[in-house]
Amino acid sequence: MRRSDIAAVLATSIALWTGSVGSAGLPAPSAGAAACRPGGLVDAVFRDAALQALDRLVVRAPGKTADGAIKVHHSTGHLDPQGAVWHYVSAYQVNLGLLGVLRVAPRLAPTAAQWLRWQATHTTPTGPSESVVFDHWVRASDLQESTCPPGKSTRSCPQVDAYDSTAASLLLLARAYAQATADRAVLREPSVRRALEEAAATLVRLTQPHGLPWAKPDHQVAYLMDAVEVSAGWRAWAQLQRDVYGIPQAAKISQDFAQRTDTAIQKHLWHDPSQTWRVSLDAAVPDFRRWYPDTVAQAWPLLWMDGVLPDSLAAATRAQSVWRQAAVPWKGQTGWPQRNVDPEGFWWPAVAVAARCVGDDASAAAWVARARSIWMQPEVPFAWPFQVADLQWLLWLADPVSSTGGPAL
Repeated sequence: MRRSDIAAVLATSIALWTGSVGSAGLPAPSAGAAACRPGGLVDAVFRDAALQALDRLVVRAPGKTADGAIKVHHSTGHLDPQGAVWHYVSAYQVNLGLLGVLRVAPRLAPTAAQWLRWQATHTTPTGPSESVVFDHWVRASDLQESTCPPGKSTRSCPQVDAYDSTAASLLLLARAYAQATADRAVLREPSVRRALEEAAATLVRLTQPHGLPWAKPDHQVAYLMDAVEVSAGWRAWAQLQRDVYGIPQAAKISQDFAQRTDTAIQKHLWHDPSQTWRVSLDAAVPDFRRWYPDTVAQAWPLLWMDGVLPDSLAAATRAQSVWRQAAVPWKGQTGWPQRNVDPEGFWWPAVAVAARCVGDDASAAAWVARARSIWMQPEVPFAWPFQVADLQWLLWLADPVSSTGGPAL
């Protein structure tokens, strides 16, 4: 995307970096106006503890197929009938978490490289030149893998929550890797490049005539949150095609797919009478008494997408207005900064970033302080319901590790 398109924008895609050029020489979008700036709220001790939490999730199993996998959380993901503990691996969640990690700690690019390779060897064909990485499970006792461990119903596995956002997240991570390091060899490895190409082909297959992607071939719903991530994924892929693979004409096609997705989001998912976003193509007006998906989804265009629209300043202003409206029922003494309002108990650090994007640093700081006090408990640091994807937006609020400091992982 052109830097001029986003210079005045309050919200941009997750690939934003604080410098004008990425460390590897790829163009990096500017950080936009100060209201949505990254960093400054997560202190260095908390940031470094989060990076160490990631390190504890990495599977190190030389000679085994699980080597390089990254678990979603530290707790037991599944207990089989024999009492064996299995840990959960989700490509989507890990990809998002590593976006945040690479922004603040580019020197952890080797961890991301191994994870990219792991995904490349764990793709499952889903159509001609298409594939997806299904959820995996790693047995704690011997680090063996399965997409359907004992005790899991074969009707529910192999499984992945959504093909579209999972594919997009892989493309986003590959670009983040390219921005974090001068290394191009990993992205040019045939298996890695093929996995990226198949992820893009999967998005093509899922995109419908109206311009929005279905979540899965057998779950034909077009979600707002997925669509904005798909749009960002297309832009990431276009940049890789142009700057890493040297195929500018293909990059133009990918950029056109991104623009088509953006246009479809505006046309089909914006509900003008209520001035809000539909959570999916067939959904009614969002009910802000429901935290997820109705309320949370309103943050996604603010966080991911509006910085790349033709009238980006107006779009950013609208996105801010929508989030302010959506957040009203969840403020106050028992609001989201003070407690996990999600019925499942999840943390949603993205909401703290959305608060910053509308100038509510006080709420964002309160959320960070609460997360710090709980996640850094010495007995069980970063305990469930912390998940690796939480690192994406938590670390958006942290400053990068200095080149001479930070934890030794």
